[in-house]
Amino acid sequence: MGVIPSRLTIGERSRTHGMSRTRLYHIWRAMLARCQNRNHICYANYGGRGIKVCEQWKSNFAEFAKWAKANGYEDTLTIDRLDNDLGYLPSNCRWIERSEQGKNRRTNHIVIAFGESKTIAEWSRDSRCAVTYDLLQSRLSVYGWAAERAITRARFSKP
Repeated sequence: MGVIPSRLTIGERSRTHGMSRTRLYHIWRAMLARCQNRNHICYANYGGRGIKVCEQWKSNFAEFAKWAKANGYEDTLTIDRLDNDLGYLPSNCRWIERSEQGKNRRTNHIVIAFGESKTIAEWSRDSRCAVTYDLLQSRLSVYGWAAERAITRARFSKP
């Protein structure tokens, strides 16, 4: 007698990794789209400036997932490139909190005061800051105040 063919469904026969509905898979797809799809809203900041996905990950989600799990992936974390001028490759990526990743934007204005480097948003939340984010930003960007003065001078104090 012959071998009875497997009774797998079409979905089961075509399944490669079974993770297409996971958050990690969506992160991988978004990473590819930013770097490869000229119609993607973020393409200019990624693929348009030469950011690429390494060959190992580009064509193989399973390899990306294996790296992600071995390097601390959790559903609360986002992928981050250590050097924003290099592409997505294992040696240049890590998993970090969304709040931490927000500090890496090229548009951030880093302010050095009291021997510390922080974004304006971080300084506005610092206990030493006497003013709101908007006023701090104006003092630094529009009026050119020195950082420590802009941070510590109360809104209505006399010069």
